[in-house]
Amino acid sequence: MSFNTGPKIVSDGLIMHVDANNHKSWANRNILSWNNWVAGASSVGGYSFNQDAAGENALVSGTDPWGNTNVVWETRASGNNNADGGWNSDSFNIDISKKYRYSVWMKRTSSTTSGTFYMGCYGNIGRMDGGADEGNPYWQCWGISAYTQNVWYLHAGHVYPYGTPNRSSWDKDSGYYTIAGGKIGDLGGCNVGYDVRWLGNQTTNGHRVYHYYCSDNTSRMHLFQPRVDICDGTEPSISDLLNNNTGGQLTDLSGNGNHLIMSGGPTYSGGKFTLDGSTQGFTRSSAMNNVGTKNTVVVIYKTTDIQELWVKGNDTGYYLSASNNNNYYHGNCGSPSNFVDLVSVSNPYAAGYKNNQYHMWEAKNVDFSTWTLFEWFLYPGGWQLAGDVAMILVYNRAITAAESQQNYYALKGRFNLP
Repeated sequence: MSFNTGPKIVSDGLIMHVDANNHKSWANRNILSWNNWVAGASSVGGYSFNQDAAGENALVSGTDPWGNTNVVWETRASGNNNADGGWNSDSFNIDISKKYRYSVWMKRTSSTTSGTFYMGCYGNIGRMDGGADEGNPYWQCWGISAYTQNVWYLHAGHVYPYGTPNRSSWDKDSGYYTIAGGKIGDLGGCNVGYDVRWLGNQTTNGHRVYHYYCSDNTSRMHLFQPRVDICDGTEPSISDLLNNNTGGQLTDLSGNGNHLIMSGGPTYSGGKFTLDGSTQGFTRSSAMNNVGTKNTVVVIYKTTDIQELWVKGNDTGYYLSASNNNNYYHGNCGSPSNFVDLVSVSNPYAAGYKNNQYHMWEAKNVDFSTWTLFEWFLYPGGWQLAGDVAMILVYNRAITAAESQQNYYALKGRFNLP
């Protein structure tokens, strides 16, 4: 017996393939978010402050675990020996048949070392070491003096499915890590002993990280990238977390290393990224590997945006397929031909496809040979894309009409192409 699995996208000459719905391309399935962290903000959507005095939390511009300037969460203890910074996340729905990983980066920035670092989840929760259910669970509650000043530590703990048998050992990935040293050791266990499990009546949970019981007003911590991941094979590995491959990068599935970096925090849902028409898009700051002079670019997208320009290059004189109620025009990329849903298109607005439905756009005979910068959907001055992008393909040759048709029918069912 044979099975017809349908057409597959053309692979001959494929030098870049990024897909929002493929966890090998984009590993981020984090239940939490930090894309809304803004330096100087007095509140943060999705989080409530752990403090009993004003000013014990601040979002600041700091250095992230990879040496980049980024917005980090700073605890600023008042010295009253109580709640001194950190957060309680908003509650989120959970599936008690699944395993979850909770994680966060922490760094002590001060030379003073008062107070305790806590990482936990919401109770009640089931202990797996034979102890009673815990209403106030923490995997870690060490004094911040245990951590070397100005070193970022990644902490990870797990909640196992309801009904998991007792065990007196940690998950292999639970522990605390540094980029330089890898796994430093197990977590302390605090009041749960080891990893924990869901109870049968649980439907929601939350992520919490605290600085607590600080007796001075100088001890400080920085916190970064809180995560809750379902452990189902789509989650980033610990190695991914340590190497910042957690959704900041769109990994090229073609094997050519033409990865893209997410810019501005595009929103993910339902197998696509939604771009805001302003600061959100994808970038590559070097030439493409194995690129040619007669390339084909394919984008699966939907929009109602009248003005469009697909990708900007080295400067504003490098651009592919610009149109604003008029025919396409190009800069420093040869003389491409443009197609939408297999139909040759010169004036995309007149063609009437800006209807908030998915379409397959192609540009053939694109010369990227002199490009050393790629800013997808980010050309300034109103040309940024407001809409959804699900997939980008680049070939180092002009694919044939038959191959375009093969791609179209390979993707038609997934995207309900017209």
